[in-house]
Amino acid sequence: MMLVTDNPVQYENIVHVVDPDASVGEALSMLLQIYSIAVRTYADAEMFLAAYATEKMHHGCLFVESELPGLSGLSLLRELRAQGFSLPSIVLTSGATSEFRHQAFRSGAIEVLEKPLMNTFLLERLAQLLPDTVSLGAQPLSTLELGDGSRVKFRVMRPEDAEIEQAFVRGLSKMSNRLRFFSAIKELSPEVLERFTNPRYPDSYALIATVRDGDKERQIGVARYLPTKSNGVAEFAIVVADEWQGRGIATYLLGALTAAAAVAGIKCLEGLVLNENESMLRLARALGFSVTRCKEDATVFRVAKLLGSPEELIFNN
Repeated sequence: MMLVTDNPVQYENIVHVVDPDASVGEALSMLLQIYSIAVRTYADAEMFLAAYATEKMHHGCLFVESELPGLSGLSLLRELRAQGFSLPSIVLTSGATSEFRHQAFRSGAIEVLEKPLMNTFLLERLAQLLPDTVSLGAQPLSTLELGDGSRVKFRVMRPEDAEIEQAFVRGLSKMSNRLRFFSAIKELSPEVLERFTNPRYPDSYALIATVRDGDKERQIGVARYLPTKSNGVAEFAIVVADEWQGRGIATYLLGALTAAAAVAGIKCLEGLVLNENESMLRLARALGFSVTRCKEDATVFRVAKLLGSPEELIFNN
Protein backbone atom coordinates (compact mmCIF):
# COMPACT_ATOMS: atom_id res chain seq x y z
CA MET A 1 0.00 0.00 0.00
CA MET A 2 1.25 3.45 -0.90
CA LEU A 3 0.35 6.35 1.35
CA VAL A 4 0.11 9.46 -0.80
CA THR A 5 -0.03 11.97 2.05
CA ASP A 6 2.69 12.54 4.63
CA ASN A 7 0.40 12.68 7.64
CA PRO A 8 -3.13 11.47 6.87
CA VAL A 9 -4.35 11.54 10.48
CA GLN A 10 -4.58 15.31 10.20
CA TYR A 11 -7.34 15.00 7.63
CA GLU A 12 -11.01 14.47 8.44
CA ASN A 13 -11.76 12.77 5.13
CA ILE A 14 -9.68 10.14 3.33
CA VAL A 15 -10.35 8.87 -0.18
CA HIS A 16 -9.32 5.23 -0.57
CA VAL A 17 -8.51 4.17 -4.14
CA VAL A 18 -8.26 0.47 -5.06
CA ASP A 19 -6.81 0.43 -8.55
CA PRO A 20 -3.70 -1.17 -10.07
CA ASP A 21 -3.28 2.00 -12.15
CA ALA A 22 -1.29 4.26 -9.82
CA SER A 23 -2.03 7.35 -11.94
CA VAL A 24 -5.62 7.45 -10.67
CA GLY A 25 -4.52 7.79 -7.05
CA GLU A 26 -1.78 10.26 -7.96
CA ALA A 27 -4.19 12.55 -9.80
CA LEU A 28 -6.69 12.40 -6.96
CA SER A 29 -3.97 13.19 -4.46
CA MET A 30 -2.82 16.25 -6.42
CA LEU A 31 -6.36 17.56 -6.57
CA LEU A 32 -7.69 16.75 -3.13
CA GLN A 33 -4.71 17.79 -1.02
CA ILE A 34 -5.68 21.36 -1.93
CA TYR A 35 -8.90 20.75 0.02
CA SER A 36 -7.19 18.94 2.92
CA ILE A 37 -8.51 15.56 1.78
CA ALA A 38 -6.03 12.69 1.97
CA VAL A 39 -5.71 9.87 -0.56
CA ARG A 40 -4.56 6.31 0.07
CA THR A 41 -4.03 3.88 -2.78
CA TYR A 42 -4.10 0.08 -2.90
CA ALA A 43 -3.03 -2.09 -5.84
CA ASP A 44 -5.65 -4.79 -5.26
CA ALA A 45 -8.60 -5.85 -3.11
CA GLU A 46 -6.50 -7.99 -0.80
CA MET A 47 -4.32 -5.02 0.18
CA PHE A 48 -7.36 -2.95 1.04
CA LEU A 49 -8.95 -5.76 3.07
CA ALA A 50 -5.72 -6.13 5.04
CA ALA A 51 -5.71 -2.41 5.80
CA TYR A 52 -9.39 -2.45 6.73
CA ALA A 53 -8.77 -5.30 9.16
CA THR A 54 -6.30 -3.18 11.15
CA GLU A 55 -7.59 0.38 10.77
CA LYS A 56 -10.79 2.22 11.60
CA MET A 57 -12.27 3.90 8.52
CA HIS A 58 -15.00 6.31 9.60
CA HIS A 59 -14.58 9.20 7.16
CA GLY A 60 -14.21 9.60 3.42
CA CYS A 61 -15.11 7.29 0.56
CA LEU A 62 -13.87 4.40 -1.55
CA PHE A 63 -13.10 4.27 -5.29
CA VAL A 64 -12.65 0.74 -6.62
CA GLU A 65 -11.74 -0.40 -10.12
CA SER A 66 -14.11 -3.10 -11.37
CA GLU A 67 -11.35 -5.21 -12.96
CA LEU A 68 -8.76 -6.04 -10.28
CA PRO A 69 -6.12 -8.75 -10.10
CA GLY A 70 -7.43 -11.44 -7.77
CA LEU A 71 -10.68 -10.49 -6.08
CA SER A 72 -12.83 -8.34 -8.39
CA GLY A 73 -14.12 -4.90 -7.49
CA LEU A 74 -17.72 -6.04 -6.98
CA SER A 75 -16.60 -9.04 -4.94
CA LEU A 76 -14.63 -6.66 -2.75
CA LEU A 77 -17.73 -4.53 -2.16
CA ARG A 78 -19.77 -7.58 -1.23
CA GLU A 79 -17.10 -8.72 1.23
CA LEU A 80 -16.90 -5.24 2.77
CA ARG A 81 -20.65 -5.01 3.13
CA ALA A 82 -20.64 -8.34 4.95
CA GLN A 83 -18.04 -6.87 7.34
CA GLY A 84 -20.13 -3.76 8.04
CA PHE A 85 -18.14 -1.30 5.89
CA SER A 86 -20.11 1.97 5.79
CA LEU A 87 -18.12 4.44 3.64
CA PRO A 88 -19.71 5.43 0.29
CA SER A 89 -18.21 3.34 -2.50
CA ILE A 90 -17.88 4.23 -6.19
CA VAL A 91 -17.03 1.71 -8.89
CA LEU A 92 -14.72 2.79 -11.71
CA THR A 93 -15.08 0.98 -15.02
CA SER A 94 -14.17 1.43 -18.66
CA GLY A 95 -17.75 0.75 -19.71
CA ALA A 96 -20.98 0.20 -17.77
CA THR A 97 -24.04 -1.67 -19.01
CA SER A 98 -27.40 -1.43 -17.24
CA GLU A 99 -26.89 -4.94 -15.86
CA PHE A 100 -23.44 -4.05 -14.53
CA ARG A 101 -24.82 -0.96 -12.80
CA HIS A 102 -27.56 -3.06 -11.24
CA GLN A 103 -25.01 -5.57 -9.94
CA ALA A 104 -22.81 -2.79 -8.59
CA PHE A 105 -25.66 -1.17 -6.68
CA ARG A 106 -26.67 -4.55 -5.26
CA SER A 107 -23.07 -5.05 -4.17
CA GLY A 108 -23.13 -1.80 -2.18
CA ALA A 109 -21.91 0.89 -4.61
CA ILE A 110 -23.54 4.31 -4.53
CA GLU A 111 -22.44 5.07 -8.09
CA VAL A 112 -20.75 3.63 -11.17
CA LEU A 113 -18.45 6.05 -12.95
CA GLU A 114 -16.87 5.42 -16.32
CA LYS A 115 -13.15 6.18 -16.19
CA PRO A 116 -13.13 8.72 -19.03
CA LEU A 117 -15.50 10.90 -16.97
CA MET A 118 -13.36 10.42 -13.89
CA ASN A 119 -10.32 11.58 -15.83
CA THR A 120 -12.18 14.65 -17.07
CA PHE A 121 -13.23 15.58 -13.55
CA LEU A 122 -9.66 15.33 -12.29
CA LEU A 123 -7.82 16.90 -15.19
CA GLU A 124 -10.20 19.80 -15.74
CA ARG A 125 -10.13 20.74 -12.08
CA LEU A 126 -6.35 20.40 -11.84
CA ALA A 127 -5.89 22.56 -14.93
CA GLN A 128 -7.92 25.29 -13.20
CA LEU A 129 -6.09 25.07 -9.90
CA LEU A 130 -2.53 24.54 -11.11
CA PRO A 131 -2.28 26.15 -14.57
CA ASP A 132 1.39 27.09 -14.19
CA THR A 133 2.72 23.87 -12.72
CA VAL A 134 0.74 21.05 -14.33
CA SER A 135 0.72 20.48 -18.09
CA LEU A 136 -2.63 18.93 -18.92
CA GLY A 137 -3.44 20.43 -22.30
CA ALA A 138 -2.57 17.29 -24.24
CA GLN A 139 -4.79 15.01 -22.17
CA PRO A 140 -7.75 13.41 -24.03
CA LEU A 141 -11.20 14.85 -23.40
CA SER A 142 -14.06 12.73 -22.14
CA THR A 143 -16.51 12.11 -24.96
CA LEU A 144 -19.59 10.02 -25.55
CA GLU A 145 -20.30 8.88 -29.10
CA LEU A 146 -24.01 8.53 -29.75
CA GLY A 147 -25.66 6.07 -32.11
CA ASP A 148 -25.83 8.63 -34.92
CA GLY A 149 -22.12 9.41 -34.62
CA SER A 150 -22.55 12.63 -32.66
CA ARG A 151 -19.79 13.25 -30.12
CA VAL A 152 -20.66 14.84 -26.79
CA LYS A 153 -17.90 16.23 -24.57
CA PHE A 154 -18.17 16.35 -20.78
CA ARG A 155 -16.16 18.83 -18.73
CA VAL A 156 -16.22 21.00 -15.62
CA MET A 157 -18.01 24.34 -15.98
CA ARG A 158 -15.73 27.39 -16.04
CA PRO A 159 -16.37 31.13 -15.46
CA GLU A 160 -15.87 31.85 -19.15
CA ASP A 161 -18.86 29.59 -19.93
CA ALA A 162 -21.35 32.33 -18.98
CA GLU A 163 -22.29 32.98 -22.61
CA ILE A 164 -22.97 29.37 -23.57
CA GLU A 165 -24.79 28.75 -20.26
CA GLN A 166 -27.11 31.68 -20.89
CA ALA A 167 -27.68 30.59 -24.49
CA PHE A 168 -28.45 27.08 -23.26
CA VAL A 169 -31.14 28.32 -20.85
CA ARG A 170 -32.65 30.60 -23.49
CA GLY A 171 -32.87 27.66 -25.87
CA LEU A 172 -34.85 25.39 -23.54
CA SER A 173 -38.48 24.77 -24.43
CA LYS A 174 -41.17 26.14 -22.11
CA MET A 175 -41.76 22.64 -20.76
CA SER A 176 -38.07 21.86 -20.09
CA ASN A 177 -37.66 25.31 -18.56
CA ARG A 178 -40.56 24.75 -16.19
CA LEU A 179 -39.45 21.25 -15.26
CA ARG A 180 -36.00 22.61 -14.35
CA PHE A 181 -36.82 25.95 -12.72
CA PHE A 182 -40.49 25.34 -11.74
CA SER A 183 -41.36 28.56 -13.59
CA ALA A 184 -41.08 29.96 -17.09
CA ILE A 185 -37.93 32.07 -17.05
CA LYS A 186 -36.44 33.50 -20.22
CA GLU A 187 -32.87 33.73 -19.01
CA LEU A 188 -30.72 33.67 -15.89
CA SER A 189 -30.29 36.86 -13.89
CA PRO A 190 -26.72 38.23 -13.72
CA GLU A 191 -26.45 37.12 -10.09
CA VAL A 192 -27.61 33.56 -10.79
CA LEU A 193 -25.44 33.32 -13.91
CA GLU A 194 -22.40 34.38 -11.87
CA ARG A 195 -23.14 31.76 -9.21
CA PHE A 196 -23.84 28.98 -11.71
CA THR A 197 -20.65 29.51 -13.72
CA ASN A 198 -18.33 29.92 -10.75
CA PRO A 199 -18.66 26.65 -8.81
CA ARG A 200 -16.47 26.49 -5.69
CA TYR A 201 -15.56 22.86 -5.33
CA PRO A 202 -15.96 21.05 -2.96
CA ASP A 203 -18.93 23.17 -1.73
CA SER A 204 -20.47 23.43 -5.20
CA TYR A 205 -19.79 21.78 -8.54
CA ALA A 206 -21.06 21.84 -12.13
CA LEU A 207 -20.42 19.51 -15.06
CA ILE A 208 -21.58 20.39 -18.59
CA ALA A 209 -22.10 18.48 -21.83
CA THR A 210 -21.17 20.25 -25.07
CA VAL A 211 -21.01 19.63 -28.81
CA ARG A 212 -19.27 21.44 -31.65
CA ASP A 213 -21.41 23.92 -33.55
CA GLY A 214 -19.26 25.07 -36.44
CA ASP A 215 -16.14 26.54 -34.88
CA LYS A 216 -17.85 27.12 -31.53
CA GLU A 217 -18.78 25.01 -28.53
CA ARG A 218 -22.48 24.67 -27.70
CA GLN A 219 -23.76 23.56 -24.32
CA ILE A 220 -26.46 20.88 -24.42
CA GLY A 221 -26.69 19.80 -20.79
CA VAL A 222 -25.61 20.56 -17.24
CA ALA A 223 -25.65 18.91 -13.83
CA ARG A 224 -24.74 20.82 -10.68
CA TYR A 225 -25.00 20.75 -6.94
CA LEU A 226 -25.12 23.69 -4.55
CA PRO A 227 -24.87 23.81 -0.74
CA THR A 228 -27.97 23.95 1.45
CA LYS A 229 -28.49 25.19 4.99
CA SER A 230 -28.19 21.61 6.25
CA ASN A 231 -24.63 20.52 6.96
CA GLY A 232 -23.48 17.83 4.56
CA VAL A 233 -26.53 18.12 2.28
CA ALA A 234 -26.32 19.52 -1.25
CA GLU A 235 -29.13 20.30 -3.67
CA PHE A 236 -28.66 19.04 -7.22
CA ALA A 237 -30.30 19.78 -10.56
CA ILE A 238 -29.85 18.45 -14.07
CA VAL A 239 -31.25 19.47 -17.45
CA VAL A 240 -30.54 18.45 -21.04
CA ALA A 241 -31.51 20.39 -24.18
CA ASP A 242 -34.78 19.15 -25.67
CA GLU A 243 -33.35 17.71 -28.89
CA TRP A 244 -30.69 15.77 -26.96
CA GLN A 245 -32.94 14.16 -24.36
CA GLY A 246 -33.36 10.40 -24.11
CA ARG A 247 -29.86 9.65 -25.44
CA GLY A 248 -27.94 8.79 -22.26
CA ILE A 249 -26.48 12.23 -21.59
CA ALA A 250 -28.36 12.76 -18.33
CA THR A 251 -27.15 9.39 -17.03
CA TYR A 252 -23.52 10.39 -17.61
CA LEU A 253 -24.01 13.81 -16.04
CA LEU A 254 -25.75 12.57 -12.89
CA GLY A 255 -23.29 9.71 -12.40
CA ALA A 256 -20.29 12.04 -12.53
CA LEU A 257 -22.02 14.58 -10.28
CA THR A 258 -22.67 11.92 -7.65
CA ALA A 259 -19.04 10.82 -7.70
CA ALA A 260 -17.77 14.40 -7.39
CA ALA A 261 -20.10 14.97 -4.42
CA ALA A 262 -18.86 11.83 -2.67
CA VAL A 263 -15.23 12.89 -3.13
CA ALA A 264 -16.12 16.31 -1.73
CA GLY A 265 -17.49 14.76 1.45
CA ILE A 266 -21.15 15.55 0.69
CA LYS A 267 -23.33 13.23 2.77
CA CYS A 268 -26.57 13.56 0.83
CA LEU A 269 -27.65 14.78 -2.60
CA GLU A 270 -31.26 15.86 -2.85
CA GLY A 271 -33.48 17.59 -5.38
CA LEU A 272 -37.10 18.41 -6.13
CA VAL A 273 -38.79 17.00 -9.23
CA LEU A 274 -42.26 17.78 -10.56
CA ASN A 275 -44.44 14.68 -10.74
CA GLU A 276 -44.88 15.15 -14.49
CA ASN A 277 -41.11 14.88 -15.04
CA GLU A 278 -41.30 11.13 -15.53
CA SER A 279 -37.95 10.78 -17.29
CA MET A 280 -36.09 12.39 -14.39
CA LEU A 281 -37.91 10.22 -11.86
CA ARG A 282 -37.00 7.09 -13.84
CA LEU A 283 -33.37 8.18 -14.04
CA ALA A 284 -33.20 8.91 -10.31
CA ARG A 285 -34.58 5.48 -9.44
CA ALA A 286 -32.22 3.78 -11.90
CA LEU A 287 -29.21 5.45 -10.25
CA GLY A 288 -30.25 4.49 -6.73
CA PHE A 289 -32.00 7.65 -5.55
CA SER A 290 -35.01 7.38 -3.26
CA VAL A 291 -38.18 9.04 -4.54
CA THR A 292 -40.81 10.29 -2.09
CA ARG A 293 -43.74 12.66 -2.51
CA CYS A 294 -43.35 15.99 -0.71
CA LYS A 295 -45.82 16.44 2.12
CA GLU A 296 -45.99 20.19 1.50
CA ASP A 297 -46.82 19.88 -2.22
CA ALA A 298 -48.41 16.82 -3.80
CA THR A 299 -47.18 17.85 -7.26
CA VAL A 300 -43.52 17.54 -6.27
CA PHE A 301 -41.29 14.57 -5.47
CA ARG A 302 -38.12 14.69 -3.38
CA VAL A 303 -35.32 12.56 -4.79
CA ALA A 304 -32.33 11.89 -2.55
CA LYS A 305 -29.27 9.71 -2.25
CA LEU A 306 -27.19 9.15 0.87
CA LEU A 307 -23.47 9.28 0.15
CA GLY A 308 -22.48 8.54 3.76
CA SER A 309 -23.95 6.44 6.53
CA PRO A 310 -27.30 7.57 8.02
CA GLU A 311 -25.58 7.94 11.39
CA GLU A 312 -23.12 10.46 9.96
CA LEU A 313 -25.88 12.46 8.32
CA ILE A 314 -27.96 12.66 11.50
CA PHE A 315 -24.94 13.59 13.57
CA ASN A 316 -23.90 16.37 11.18
CA ASN A 317 -27.36 17.86 11.07
